[in-house]
Amino acid sequence: YLIPAMAKMVIALPNWKQYDLRSIRFIGSGGEAVSDSITGAFGSIGIPILNSYGLTETSDGTMSIRPYDAAGKSANCIGKPLPFVDAKIFDSEGKELGPGKQGEIVHRGPTLVDAYWHRPEETARAFRDGWFHTGDIATRDESGYYYFLGRKDDMMLTGGENVYPAEVEAAILSHPKVADAAVLGVPDAKWGQAIKAIIAPKTGEVLDAGDVEKHLANRLSSFKRPRKYEFVDQLPKIGSGKLDRALIKKTYGQA
Repeated sequence: YLIPAMAKMVIALPNWKQYDLRSIRFIGSGGEAVSDSITGAFGSIGIPILNSYGLTETSDGTMSIRPYDAAGKSANCIGKPLPFVDAKIFDSEGKELGPGKQGEIVHRGPTLVDAYWHRPEETARAFRDGWFHTGDIATRDESGYYYFLGRKDDMMLTGGENVYPAEVEAAILSHPKVADAAVLGVPDAKWGQAIKAIIAPKTGEVLDAGDVEKHLANRLSSFKRPRKYEFVDQLPKIGSGKLDRALIKKTYGQA
């Protein structure tokens, strides 16, 4: 089991495919969005990445891709609910949404906690009508597979369109010269918010905005592409290896 940051470290080694990995049947991953560059790298040697999804409030994972159905799924697919877990996608009014619609993941089941300790206001906001509202946005397809889009709080609103960082970051990370990427919305007089990308190239590689824009041209709709770029040596992370989004927003959140 590897969080995506660990998987990135593995494939960043110049000779990582020369190690004997025959004993590995699959790799479980979770904690943050997995990029196509990671699933593609391990997939090229026959090792599927099995995404899982869960929160502290659910005690453990609530969804996962099974080994037998990982092939052909996009990197943001988090699979189907595990036994004893009920999951749905609700709109902002608490109504269930059908396949293909973007909304908030909600959960119920025996692994779910009852409340936040001594935090009644947060409890009332998150636990409603028997469902736990996760604050995560996803879609579900006709076959029941869920696809993670991002945190509701991280959503960017540009030109009247909703854009989630995970999708944009995944497209940027598919560039072979990119080591890490984070995107956020910054104030913009014309668009309300403009999408800004902060990118750390791989060691020894040189990148500019034109390189990335060309790469994204056929991967993202025009309104989802960054309008501003900043290139850095590395992006700040928290102890678990996840991006430190609070520090990134504080450091790079200006136009």
